[in-house]
Formats: sequence, structure tokens, C-alpha cells
Amino acid sequence: MVIEILVEFLLKPVYLLLSAINPITLELPMSFLVSFEKYFANIAYVLPLDRLFPILVLSFFLHNAQIAYSMILRIKSFIPTMGA
Repeated sequence: MVIEILVEFLLKPVYLLLSAINPITLELPMSFLVSFEKYFANIAYVLPLDRLFPILVLSFFLHNAQIAYSMILRIKSFIPTMGA
């Protein structure tokens, strides 16, 4: 309780400074998005992502399955009757 009051007292100037800052807005013109779309269309011409995406998904799931399996083995090793 005392620590909460102390922390609140110390952070009050920071909160006042942050509340005085105006929010930052970012607006992008539509021409930027069109050029971005053309850029990715050119990349897709050279690099066929529709054929490479299943390979990426499969490698992602295999890696996650490996992590999950190692976590299961680590948890199982702490149970005395199951062993490693």
C-alpha cells in the first residue's frame, strides 16, 4: 500500500507529460497503396508464392510441433512415475 502510493507519486509527472502530448496521426495516400500493390505483383511474378506458401506453412507447423513435443517431454520428465 505504501509502495503503491510512492510509485503513484513518482509517476504522476510522467503521466502529466504524456497527457500533454498531442496524438500522432499517420495518413497514407491511396497512390502509395497502389504502388505497393504493383511492387508485390512484380515480386510474385519472380517468386511464385502460391506454390511456396504450403511449404512455408508446413515448415512452420513442423517447427511448432517440435517445440510442443519438447515441452511435453520436459513436463513429463518432472512426473516421477513416467521417467524421461
